[in-house]
Amino acid sequence: MIKLHLKKLVLEDYILLTILGVVFFWFVLQPPLFYPDSYSYLRADIVRSPGYVLFLRGLQFVFKEGFDVIAVCLQTLFCLIAIYTTLKTFSRLFKLRLLPRILLFLVLIFPLFPPLEIANNVTSESLSYAFFLIGVTNGILFITKESKKNLLLFFISIVALILTRGQFIIVPIIFGFIFFLKHGKKITRKRNVLILFLFLLIPLITNVSEKTYRKLVHSHFVSPPYTFVNAVTLPLYTSKIEDSVHIKNLTDREIFIQSIKHIDSMNLLSSKVTGNYREKYKTFHNNFPLICNQNIFVKGKAIHFQQNQERSFHVINTEKSCKNLTGILIKNNLKNYLSLYFTGLFHGYYSVFIFLFIVLLAIIYFIRCIKNATLENSFILTTTLLLLSNSFIVAFASHSIMRYLFYNYFLGFIVIVLLLRKLKFTR
Repeated sequence: MIKLHLKKLVLEDYILLTILGVVFFWFVLQPPLFYPDSYSYLRADIVRSPGYVLFLRGLQFVFKEGFDVIAVCLQTLFCLIAIYTTLKTFSRLFKLRLLPRILLFLVLIFPLFPPLEIANNVTSESLSYAFFLIGVTNGILFITKESKKNLLLFFISIVALILTRGQFIIVPIIFGFIFFLKHGKKITRKRNVLILFLFLLIPLITNVSEKTYRKLVHSHFVSPPYTFVNAVTLPLYTSKIEDSVHIKNLTDREIFIQSIKHIDSMNLLSSKVTGNYREKYKTFHNNFPLICNQNIFVKGKAIHFQQNQERSFHVINTEKSCKNLTGILIKNNLKNYLSLYFTGLFHGYYSVFIFLFIVLLAIIYFIRCIKNATLENSFILTTTLLLLSNSFIVAFASHSIMRYLFYNYFLGFIVIVLLLRKLKFTR
């Protein structure tokens, strides 16, 4: 079987595999990079999703002291396999010429190198990037060929992806939507209903799995208690001390007052920053950890710990308080919040015009998919929806940094190639 596969390889494959081999050994010889997040995975903190925690802790249990080197080896190898598979699949599907194939390879392998360095980072991005590539590739293949093998690989990789990074919980819903558009009136057939149900079932499966994991490890059946700790950061930045009168819960009010006074003393409120919304967002973007992790999260845990010292309860209650505060503070400062939210959203695209272009593409190819869901139409609509959904989620839950947005870069590049090809053909 292996000999048969090797016979199918051409010179380009041998060159590509050689480059990937050199890259692999290069990263293996580099030291693992530890960040503050790395230790939270090793401690299996309640705020961390189980995917990377189980990966690291499993290696630590088996290999003891050398687990971090093994982790770099495995996650680099996994990423490179996913990159190779993705490159070959999309090159074949869209019959990409040599130059686009080379550029696509560079876009795919870019996250492994600075500034992201996900291959050597002892953080979840390395695994989640590989899961994302495998999941999206098999998702597109399934939409095209509807093979059971591709559906199974999509299901496994996307479940693993969401259990590693929860920001991708919308991915199976998007693919379910594309599947729905493709079949139109035939969607009511038994087979199609079951497949559509499977797509929509994935978020439920991952949610229950996450909660079950925390019940077993932390004795609490809860989702990751860190979503609104991040999401409250922008509403807190746009708030004012007078908002405290609208907060009925005394504990929530105390957390808010302590937090806003602290960042006010450092001039980290939007009202204290001079200039336009771009300048105000820049201050928020650059000081996100000071407003969030080192401020409201710390103060919330301290206040709740005084009230209930049960294991992990102070973290869970801090998440609940931040969820309550998020709604109140957005409502009271809606104009400023929305202005900074969309400024942050556009920041992730580097230009409002790129964002509007993607929205326009999504509308155009949505209409085209209703009429005829071809491979190209389905792919471009899927890509635009993945780009938009991820950026909207990231802008709400955090700040628009490359670390959260790089996953879709290769899809955007393929869309550009397809559009340029279409433009050239039209001319």
